[in-house]
Amino acid sequence: MRLKTSARLTLRRIKRFVIYKILHVDDTPHRIALGVAIGVFVAWTPFHGLQMILVIAIAALLRANKVVGLPLVWVNNPLTAPVNLLCYWLGCWMLRIKGNGAKIVQAMKDAFAPGYDLITRIASFFRAVGDAFLPWLVGSIVIGLAAGAVVYLLTYRAVVGVRRRRALRQSRSVSPDKAAICPQAPKAVPAQAVTEADPPGESGRNA
Repeated sequence: MRLKTSARLTLRRIKRFVIYKILHVDDTPHRIALGVAIGVFVAWTPFHGLQMILVIAIAALLRANKVVGLPLVWVNNPLTAPVNLLCYWLGCWMLRIKGNGAKIVQAMKDAFAPGYDLITRIASFFRAVGDAFLPWLVGSIVIGLAAGAVVYLLTYRAVVGVRRRRALRQSRSVSPDKAAICPQAPKAVPAQAVTEADPPGESGRNA
């Protein structure tokens, strides 16, 4: 029961984050979508402790939104270790080397070990990952690029759709009754007509 309640709260927080922190950000759809894609890409790389810095650096280089991608690096945690293992084994296959998945599991435990400061956890992570770092990096680049491309398209369409619906609601909010309250302004008289018109009192004289 508690697990279901916790899962529902987590889903609600994710939904609120997506709606209010991504879809309604005051930026262009391209910059928002690219910022989210960068966050997803960096999340799977073996740079634990440095991922937020990487997101800001890459976003600045590509002129993407630097804020929306930052929280996404926390998607990579001990619960998502299977994805990290997938990146690692893919890298081992691409580099034609023999893998050792236990190093990835131990490195993830050291990266999120409680009771240690950030510098200690980063040092423990890189010591534990050892020679598994390179294949993990290679595999994460492939998977990160694929995931980032999909997320970019989904985010771009979502932002455009939200803004289109918002503009439609705003246009509908101007009802005919409200429009009738504000009468149309009188049309301006052309300057040529004013100059060509008879001066006051001249019409009687000409007659």
